Amino acid sequence: MLTAWLIRHGESLANTGHATADPTSIELTPQGYDQAQQIAQFFDLAPTLIVTSPYLRTQATAVPTMERFPHVPQVEWAVQEFTYLSPPRYRNTSIEDRRPAAQSYWINGDPYAIDGEGAESFADFIGRVQQLKSRIAAEETGLVAIFTHETFIQALLWTILTGVTDLDAKQMLKFRIFSGSFSIPNGALVRLEFRSTDIWTSGIETTHLSWFG
Repeated sequence: MLTAWLIRHGESLANTGHATADPTSIELTPQGYDQAQQIAQFFDLAPTLIVTSPYLRTQATAVPTMERFPHVPQVEWAVQEFTYLSPPRYRNTSIEDRRPAAQSYWINGDPYAIDGEGAESFADFIGRVQQLKSRIAAEETGLVAIFTHETFIQALLWTILTGVTDLDAKQMLKFRIFSGSFSIPNGALVRLEFRSTDIWTSGIETTHLSWFG
C-alpha cells in the first residue's frame, strides 16, 4: 500500500508576526525546531522517501527526520506555499502588512491573474497540487513523507474531496471558503492512503505535538 504524510512545517517567524524579506528564506522559531524534533520521533517506520518544498522552513523541519533516517532518499518537489502576491513588492512586510492586498486578491476572484514577479496564479497553484497526486502515485508502495505548507495541504484535500477540474471565479471562492473553515497547526500532519483509484484521507493529526497531547 502507498501512504503519504502531508506535514506542515514547524512554526516560522512569519507565523509569529515578524516581517520577512522573501517567502523562500523564512526561518523557524525555537518552537518550530522543537516541532521538527517531535515530528521525527512520530514515525513508527522509516519513510521510503522524504520530500521538501524549495522553501527553507520545510527543509529545516525535515532535518531531524533526515537525521533519524539517514539512508532514506530526500528530494525537492514543487510543494511550496501559494505565493499569490509578488514578493519583490512586499519585501520586509508581515502577514498583517499584506492583509489588505491579500483580501483584494481574493475579492478580485480571477484564477488566472498574476500579481507580478515571483507570484503565480491560482490556476497554476492548483496545477501544482494536481501534479503532486500523480508524483505520489508513481511511487506505487511505501511511505512518502512530504514536508509542505498549510494552504498546499488544504488545496490538495479540496481537490480530492471535490474532484474539481475547471477553475473559475466561483471555484476560487469555494476554495477560499473551504480553506478558511479550518486550520492546520504548525507541525500537524494529514495522512493519505492510495487505494486503487481512491485516495483516503485522515483527519488532522496533532497528538505528536506536546501542547496538543
